[in-house]
Amino acid sequence: MNIGREVIRTAEAAAPGAHYAQGVRSGDHVFTAGHVGVDPATGAVVEGFEAQVHTAIRNVQATLRAAGCDLPDVVKTLCFVTRRADFPALDPVYRSYFPDEPPARSTIVCELVREDFLFEIEAVARVP
Repeated sequence: MNIGREVIRTAEAAAPGAHYAQGVRSGDHVFTAGHVGVDPATGAVVEGFEAQVHTAIRNVQATLRAAGCDLPDVVKTLCFVTRRADFPALDPVYRSYFPDEPPARSTIVCELVREDFLFEIEAVARVP
C-alpha cells in the first residue's frame, strides 16, 4: 500500500532557515517542521516570548492549512522553550489556539539553533 508523500510549502508561513520542508503530508497525516517566531512577511524574529509563541503557532497553522487541515485537527504538539522562567507564559497563549480538547503536548526546556529563538513548536495533524 502506497500512501504517498507530499512536501508542503506556503508563503503564509516563515520560510525554512535550512534544508527542510515546512511540512509533509503522508496519507491523512500532516507533520510540520519546528516553527519559530519568524514573521513570514519580513523574515525577522519577533520580539518577546509571547509574541514568538503567537507567531510560531500561526506559522504552524498556515502550514496545516496549506495541507488541507487546521489547528483543531492537531493530535500532538512538541514545544521547545529556551528559558524555564517563560514556561508559565506559554499556556495562556497556547490555550487561545487550542481552547477545547487540546492535542497531546510535550514541552522541553532546551537551547535552540539561534539565541534569539525563544520558542519552537512542531505538530502532527490528521486531515479530515
